[in-house]
Amino acid sequence: MKTPCLVVGTSLKLIREVLLALKAEGRSNNHVIGGPDTAELRRTRLCRTCTVINIDRPDLPNDDQHFVQLVQQFAERLPGLVLIAADVEGAKLVDRMRPALAVPIAPVAPAAVLAVLDDKWRFHQLCETHRLRVPKTVRITDKATVRFDELAAAVGLPMVVKPANCAGSAGVLIVGSEQEFDRRVRNDDGYAFDRLLAQQYIAGADFCFNLLAVDGQVQAQSLQRRDGHIVSFLSLPVLEDMGRRLARYTRYSGPMCIDARLEAGTGRVWLIECNPRFWASLNASTWCGLNFVSLAASLASGGTAAPSRLSQGRFNERHPLLRPTAWLRALAASGTQARLLRASIADLPMLARVLRHQAGRLLPKRVRRAAGGLRSSGANSRGLHASRNTAHELQRPASPAARHPGQSSRPHRH
Repeated sequence: MKTPCLVVGTSLKLIREVLLALKAEGRSNNHVIGGPDTAELRRTRLCRTCTVINIDRPDLPNDDQHFVQLVQQFAERLPGLVLIAADVEGAKLVDRMRPALAVPIAPVAPAAVLAVLDDKWRFHQLCETHRLRVPKTVRITDKATVRFDELAAAVGLPMVVKPANCAGSAGVLIVGSEQEFDRRVRNDDGYAFDRLLAQQYIAGADFCFNLLAVDGQVQAQSLQRRDGHIVSFLSLPVLEDMGRRLARYTRYSGPMCIDARLEAGTGRVWLIECNPRFWASLNASTWCGLNFVSLAASLASGGTAAPSRLSQGRFNERHPLLRPTAWLRALAASGTQARLLRASIADLPMLARVLRHQAGRLLPKRVRRAAGGLRSSGANSRGLHASRNTAHELQRPASPAARHPGQSSRPHRH
């Protein structure tokens, strides 16, 4: 019988991915302690319960002790319970309350390490210290007074402008001129981020290196590239070595996703940013045979295994109901892939979101443009403020640019 799992975090997307991975392995006794955004999980079949508490909002009363009490109550009812942090906020909560948690805990890095890796500027400095190749980067202390010519001299043009402490490509812009900088950054009141960076733009192809480590030793790894809805796994030894070195230098424990770029023309690999948590395309690797969440749960329970490496396979990220070839497998097959398909279909809130999106695509293009304009106007009137749990509608670059999570204006799903 599979051990029960308790997943903690604030990101609905990442917690959902973790729960899907657990369901794919055949673990059905799963529970969630999450922030307010996770409440809709109460309407899914991915978990049996979802308890909402304050995890990272300073404007609400601190719920740390309540969290400890909840974990203890779950542990008393569910022998062998394993605690899994899905995101950075969940990992920080688990780490600071670790001494009071009498349950097996999936690998989690200390909060001090998470703070460095989750901050784009501090990550840049760390990589420079350890001679890991990163683009030239400078801080923008005040967007209103910064001299654009000094930024351009430091990092070149076009340049990437982005917040130092946001996820999901929020606020990432590619800027090619001073006029564009003034229009999209300096004079845009909606572009209201606390800390900004200007970074050298690297033309090339995007890759993501994913890993699970314990005390700096990588236990599982995969390297992937996305092309539309397709995630493909492959090998890129230089990037894999850089990722393992980063884990070793920081004595990292837990899941990590590193965004990188393979430079066109030179073949050099550049590290762009790091996400010290599970990632939004997590179940691409689950589909192809490497379940990072299952391995993390096993390690928490004292299990051991030879290091795993995924370097081949393909996964279609489109919802199973939009892929007729997946229907028969979901209905009749067994195994990890079939369980993953069925869990995805049974997630009713996500299914409703997919259906609404498809219905919107059936509307005439002119109607869709008008609706999008109304949404954008409403957002601008309220002002856009950055947070890790808020999506931002960003302008596209004035000229075509290669897509990259930290060097593109398109939202990225890692």
